[in-house]
Amino acid sequence: MPTTDPTAIPDFAQEAVLAFEDTMANVHKAQMTQINRANQGELFLLKELYFRKEATNPSQLSAAMQSSMARVSSLLKTLEGKGQIERRTDRQDRRNVQVKITQEGRQRIRLELGQMRRDLGGVFAAMGPQDSQDFLRLFTRFSDLVKIHIAHEDPLAKP
Repeated sequence: MPTTDPTAIPDFAQEAVLAFEDTMANVHKAQMTQINRANQGELFLLKELYFRKEATNPSQLSAAMQSSMARVSSLLKTLEGKGQIERRTDRQDRRNVQVKITQEGRQRIRLELGQMRRDLGGVFAAMGPQDSQDFLRLFTRFSDLVKIHIAHEDPLAKP
């Protein structure tokens, strides 16, 4: 039954939310984690450094990751310990540090991205060309609308 409240969610949208929640609940967490790995933590930083081609500073990485400097510093320390990045003092301004991906880091990110692309490629191949195009068009639209309609603030945060 339609409501006269203009802020109310239409019935079709409520049904869509429930169907979306059901679908997401039935997706295996391991598969979703695998898909999201390249956009989080160590892999995010390696990917960022790999595609930048030049050394950068931790504050730029923090901004790109939308994460705290402490989190980025911790990840950089771990990656440095694995030999996947190098940190060096900036020659022009010795107060700054420059971060650069190593050959070992390049190898890791190429392997990780390659596997992710093969996995997703298999999914899209199974969907077929038309469903893949439709999915990407709708998912892009969905993502754009999420940016507009979903607040970025934590609703539980204290003022």
